[in-house]
Amino acid sequence: MLRQIRDNELDKLPLHDAEIHSLNTAYADDGKINLSIRIKINSEEIDTLLNKFEINESILELTFISCWQIISDIVGCNASREVLLDWSVLQTSSLIDDLKNKGFANEAELKHYLLSLSGGTTLSIIAEKLFISGINK
Repeated sequence: MLRQIRDNELDKLPLHDAEIHSLNTAYADDGKINLSIRIKINSEEIDTLLNKFEINESILELTFISCWQIISDIVGCNASREVLLDWSVLQTSSLIDDLKNKGFANEAELKHYLLSLSGGTTLSIIAEKLFISGINK
């Protein structure tokens, strides 16, 4: 089930120490990019996920819809899969301000998501929406 994550739900997502399995991008028909991150959540977090989001799978896909900008610093050589260390939504963003000052995204409600991973990888994502879905193995 694909479910949109609203602002007031972001801090309730049990994503700390989630293992990163894949990053995928796809162009939408409107020319924007969607970014999907497949993760495996910590087994101790399944109850939280089920109770708050009605998802009972441990493999999840986070899908950022209509990305206006994705900045990544991906470390390609680690001893094991990276895990999510920190996840935040910036309340003020110079990247969003720059887009709007250039005349882009004036009608869009953009969010700036910042993800830090255990091996040093960082992802900075400017997107319109975020969805989550459980993946059956």
